[in-house]
Amino acid sequence: HPAPDCDGHVCKPPVDECQDDPECNAGLDGICEADVAVADQTHCWYCDTEGVSNVCKPGCKYDSDENLIPKCPAEKPNCNPATHGCQAASGSTLLTSMVFKSFGCDGCDQEGVNMTLTGSDNLDPKPTCTTVDLDHPNPQVDFSGTSTFNTTAEEQGIGWETCYRAALDGKVSAALVTWTGSGTWKPDTICFAWDKDNARVSICSFEGATLENGQRKSPYLCTW
Repeated sequence: HPAPDCDGHVCKPPVDECQDDPECNAGLDGICEADVAVADQTHCWYCDTEGVSNVCKPGCKYDSDENLIPKCPAEKPNCNPATHGCQAASGSTLLTSMVFKSFGCDGCDQEGVNMTLTGSDNLDPKPTCTTVDLDHPNPQVDFSGTSTFNTTAEEQGIGWETCYRAALDGKVSAALVTWTGSGTWKPDTICFAWDKDNARVSICSFEGATLENGQRKSPYLCTW
C-alpha cells in the first residue's frame, strides 16, 4: 500500500484509489477471464479497503450468476472470497495434488515450473489451467528427486495459480511444461490426483528430456 505523504513536516494519509468496486472497473466489463491467474487479470478488479488506503486489485468478488461486478465467467462460476479467484462449480472432478519425479537437476540453484494443463477431452471446450513458477520455498528441493504439491491453504500461493483445484474433470490429456529455474532439469513423470476416489491418476511421462531455463517440452505420453 502507498506510504503516507510528508508535506511541510506533516504526515498525510495516502489518497484512496477507489471507493467501490465499479470505480475500479470503469470502462471494463468486470468479468474475469477463466484461465488467467488472479494477479494477471485485466478485466476484473475489486476495491480493497483493508489497508492503509483503498486500492484496486485484480480478482473477483461475485459469482457469475450475480448482477454485480467484478464477477466470474460462466466457465468458472464460483468466486473464492479468500483468493479472489474463480473456481469451477461443485460437482466437477478437481485436481488436488501433483507428484513430480525427476532424474536430477544439475546446477539448479533456483527452481520453478510453468505448466499449461489440458483436461478431459470429453468436454468441449477442453478445460485448461496454468501454473506459474511452481516451487516450494527454500530450503525444500523439488525437482531433483520426488516432490508432492497439494492443494492445501498452506501451498496455495506457491505457484498453483489457476491449477489450484482446477476442474479438469479427472484427466490430464496434454501438458506443456516450461522450466523457469536455473541449471538443467531432467523430468521423469508427473502424476495428477483428484478429489474423487473413483477418478484414476493421470500420469504424464517424459522420455529422456532435459530442460534449461525458458525451454519447454510436452510429455511424450499422458495416460490415465
